[in-house]
Amino acid sequence: MSDDTSSVSERDLRLSSRACQIALTQWEVALSYRQELATNEPDTTSARDDHAAELHRLRIAYQDAVVKECLASYELFKAEEQLLRCGTHDEILVSKKELGEAKAARSAARSALDEQKMRLEYAERLLVVEKGVGALDVSQRRRIVPCSPSRPASDSVASNQGTAGPGALTSFLFDPTPEERVAAALLPDDLEDDPDAELPRLLACDTTQLNMVQTPERAGGSVPAECTVPVIVGRALLANFGADGEVAVEDKELALSGVPTLLPNNSSRPDFTTGFCLDGSMSSFVPCRIREFKSSSKSCVEVLPQAFCAASAVCVHLVRAGLKPEDAIVPVDVTAGGQMQFGATFLADGTLPLPLILSGALTIGSRRDALLIERFLSKARVHMDKLRTLLQTAQPLDPPLAPVGFLDIPDSVFVKRHCINMDGMVPGRSALLDETLRSWVVNMYHVFARLYERGLKANVCFPLGHAVNVLLPALENNPSWGMFYPDLSRPSTLNPDGLFNLFPPATACVLELYADALRVFISSLHAALVVHGDLYPSNVLWREASSIVIKVIDWDTAFFLRRNKEAPGTWSIPAQQAQMWENTAKWKGKYKASGDPRDLDLFMVDVLDYVVKEHARSIEDNITSPAWELWTEVACASSTGACNAKFRDLQALYLEALRN
Repeated sequence: MSDDTSSVSERDLRLSSRACQIALTQWEVALSYRQELATNEPDTTSARDDHAAELHRLRIAYQDAVVKECLASYELFKAEEQLLRCGTHDEILVSKKELGEAKAARSAARSALDEQKMRLEYAERLLVVEKGVGALDVSQRRRIVPCSPSRPASDSVASNQGTAGPGALTSFLFDPTPEERVAAALLPDDLEDDPDAELPRLLACDTTQLNMVQTPERAGGSVPAECTVPVIVGRALLANFGADGEVAVEDKELALSGVPTLLPNNSSRPDFTTGFCLDGSMSSFVPCRIREFKSSSKSCVEVLPQAFCAASAVCVHLVRAGLKPEDAIVPVDVTAGGQMQFGATFLADGTLPLPLILSGALTIGSRRDALLIERFLSKARVHMDKLRTLLQTAQPLDPPLAPVGFLDIPDSVFVKRHCINMDGMVPGRSALLDETLRSWVVNMYHVFARLYERGLKANVCFPLGHAVNVLLPALENNPSWGMFYPDLSRPSTLNPDGLFNLFPPATACVLELYADALRVFISSLHAALVVHGDLYPSNVLWREASSIVIKVIDWDTAFFLRRNKEAPGTWSIPAQQAQMWENTAKWKGKYKASGDPRDLDLFMVDVLDYVVKEHARSIEDNITSPAWELWTEVACASSTGACNAKFRDLQALYLEALRN
C-alpha cells in the first residue's frame, strides 16, 4: 500500500464491501418489482381506462428510475471500495476519476428519480381530488375542517369566532412559495414614501366619514347609499384601478357564479366579487378577486378571515376553469374603519388553498398610506390583466375537479400539531395553552420574517401557513392547531430543489462538508441576531448538489439575540428555554462558561468537528474510535428519536473529552 492508502483500516473495507452488497440487493429487489409491475396490466374495460393506463405507465417509469438509482448507488459504492484497495499512485488516480464519474451518475439518477416520483405523486393526488370523498376512507384523510353548512357566511369574520379555514398573521412577513410567486404577482416593488409623488386619487374620497363609527356597510333607514363604505371607496377603486374588462358583481352569492362550496357555505356573499365575462355575457363571468367593504366600526384584521374563506373557493374555481395551479393567485382587499389591507390566496402544491397577508392596515386618509394603497392596486391590476389573458385560452377541466379534495392536505405538506412542543414548558398549560401558543406562533413568524429579510431562505424551511381546525386522524380524533411546512423528504412543487436527507451523512468526507455548511449558516443566522437553540442532526436536513446544501427546520424555540438590561455585558435567554435546556449538554458546554447564547448553536458544530478529528486520528493510529462508532449509529438510526438519542450520547462523550 502507498502512503495515500496506508491508513485504510480493515473496518473501512468491511463497511464498504457491506454497502456494495446492500446496494446490489436493493437493485435486485427493485428489478424484481419492476418485472412484476410489467406483468400486471390494469383492467382496460372500466370507465377510467385512460387514467388507469396513465397511472400504470407512470408507476413503471418511476420503478425504472428506482432500478437505475439502485444500480448507480451500487456502482458508486463499488468505486469507493476499489479506491480503498488501490496500491499504487497511478491506480489511485484512475480510481478517483472513476469515483467522480460514479458520483455524477448517481446524482443524475437521483434527479431523474425525484422527477418521476413527483409526476407519479401528483397524478395520484389528482385522482384523489377528482374522485373526492370516495377516493380515500374519510376517516383516514388529513384535512382542514370547514365550517358547518348551516353556519351563516358572516360567521367567518373574526368577531364571530372565524376559525374556518387556514389563518394568517396581521401583516406581510414573508412569502413561503417557491420563487416567491405571490409577492412577485401582488407586492409592489417600491414601498418607500415618495415626497414628490402626485396627490393620491384616494384622498378625493370623503375619507373623514370613514373614520366615523356611524359610517355603515349598507344603506337603510336614514342612511342613503352614497354614505356607505362600498360607495365612498369601493366604486372609486373600481373606476380608477380596475383592469381592462374587469366586471364587479355586488353582494351576490358565490354559488350563483359557479364557485364551489369550500370553506364558506353556499350563502357566502362578498361585498364585491370582480372578474371577467369571457364571452361578453354575465353567464360567462369568472370571479378572480374578492373585495370586502365593512363599516367603520370594524377593523381590517377582523374582516380578512371572511374574505380569505371566499377567496379560497375562488382559487379552486380558477383551477376548475383551466388555470394552472401556480397561476391561481386570487387578490384580496378589505376596507374597514377607514383603512385598507391587502392579501391573496394561493394553492400549496396545486391543491391546498392558503392565505397570505401582503400589507398591514393602511389608513386611506393618510397621504403616505394612500400612496401605498395605490401601488398595491396598480400591481393587482397588472395581475388581473394576466388572469384575463390566461382565462381566454384556458380549457375548463372536464369533468371538473371535486372541490372536497381541495381541503385534503397533500402528502407534500408536513403538519406540525399544536405548532410547538409545549411539553414541560408551561405549568398548568391546559388553562394557558391558547394564549401561550398564540404568542409562540407570533414569535416564530417574526423570527422567520427576520431570516427572510436577511436572505436566508435557501437554508431555512419556512412555514406555508397555519390553521386552528386541522384533522389528523392517524394522531388524534379531534381537530387541533397545525402549522403547515413543505415536506422536504418528498419531491413536489413546494420542494423544487430536490429531496433532502433526513439523517446526517455517514461518511467522514461528506460529514466534514456538512459541518462546514452548518458553520457558515450559523454565522449568517447570528449576524441576523437570531439563535436557533435546538440544533440536532434531525433538524439539519441536507442534500448533495455542487456542494452540500443544508435546510434547517424546527424553529419552535428560536429567539432573538438580546443584551441583558439587568446585567450589562451579558446576554438574555427566554425563561422557558432556560428551563428546558439547563440540564442539557449544550448548556454545560461553552455556554456555561461564556453565557453567550450563540454557543448553544455552535455546540453542534463543535461536536461534529470532534467526530471528524477523532475519525482521522483513528485511521492514522489504526485504532477504533468510540466517537466515530457513535456517529455511525447517529447517521444510521431508524428514526429521528433514535438519531437524537445517540447524538445526546455523543455530546456526553465530547464533554467528557473536554474535561480530560
